[in-house]
Amino acid sequence: MTMLQAQQTVTPVAPVALAQRLLILAVLTTLTILTTLALLTSLTCASDTYRAAITGQEKPVLEFLRTFETLQEQLHPAKFVQLQSDLIKTVGNQFIQIRAELHKLTPPPELKDFDQTWREAISLLDTTYGIFVRSDRSSFIGAFMQSRAAFTRARYHLYAIRKYTATLQQYWVLPEAVASLAALEKRAVDQQRKVGIIHQPRSSNHGAYSLYVPEDYDPVRHWPLIIALHGGSGMSVDYLLTWLRPA
Repeated sequence: MTMLQAQQTVTPVAPVALAQRLLILAVLTTLTILTTLALLTSLTCASDTYRAAITGQEKPVLEFLRTFETLQEQLHPAKFVQLQSDLIKTVGNQFIQIRAELHKLTPPPELKDFDQTWREAISLLDTTYGIFVRSDRSSFIGAFMQSRAAFTRARYHLYAIRKYTATLQQYWVLPEAVASLAALEKRAVDQQRKVGIIHQPRSSNHGAYSLYVPEDYDPVRHWPLIIALHGGSGMSVDYLLTWLRPA
């Protein structure tokens, strides 16, 4: 039997041509790596710029939170104009500056949810400030109630993102507990119950109420229970924040 074997013809590549191909491949690979590194560096710089800007905004926000909280405790018709003046001196155009800065910022992808909540909180704080300082003395009760409502909503937004705002974290605890912040936020092992701020709407079995369970709650330990009953014009969502620090 005769077997015909086809022989494959191999065209040799000249050494010079092969070297050129390898050089081109090396250049393309290097360009790809450099482009990737440049992109990563750009993203890192943008992220650092964003985080630095937010950190810078936290200080005036903290000052406003404390100032307006103290103002509420001193509220009186006879002091209303003076309180407005004091608040204007303290705040000035800070919220205009913050919002202008936020307009120029682009959050990194991993902080988009934080960014949205932060912007909403800033807007609500600006509303709080605007309502209070632009009202006349004849309508101070309405101004107080409206500004307090916006202030409350803003603080719930800020509480939800507290782990991203190191400067503001001290606002949520008593001064003597600041050093223990990390421990207070640490969830107990095997603890599956819901913790933090919980709002329950009205049902056929109970009225609407708000509940705060400490983040480090452990059912193995005994915990005190604080029951706070607000006045006739109050709401649980407002009143709960009054007791958040002691709890």
